[in-house]
Amino acid sequence: MNFFLDTNAVIKIYHEETGTKVLSAFLKRYAPNLILTISDLTPIEFRSSFLRLARTGEADLIMVHEIFRHFDADITRFNIIKIEHWMHFSFQPHCFHIKSFA
Repeated sequence: MNFFLDTNAVIKIYHEETGTKVLSAFLKRYAPNLILTISDLTPIEFRSSFLRLARTGEADLIMVHEIFRHFDADITRFNIIKIEHWMHFSFQPHCFHIKSFA
């Protein structure tokens, strides 16, 4: 089973927060046949999220660096897909447009 994890889900693997227990139970249940897929943006967003936690005092910087070390060691366990198209989002009152650039 191929399961795509967005950055918020990956963070739950390394940081106890709302939803961590549900995700952990799911991952344990399907572990033998599970392929975890992330985007190539996930490592950047992952680091950015944890550094924000350190900046706001919600996490200790030493702990954040330890989490980065574990994530870097685990990265080969993920199937990483490359985002090939850039999307342009345009927000206007009562309107939402997406334009894809190939």
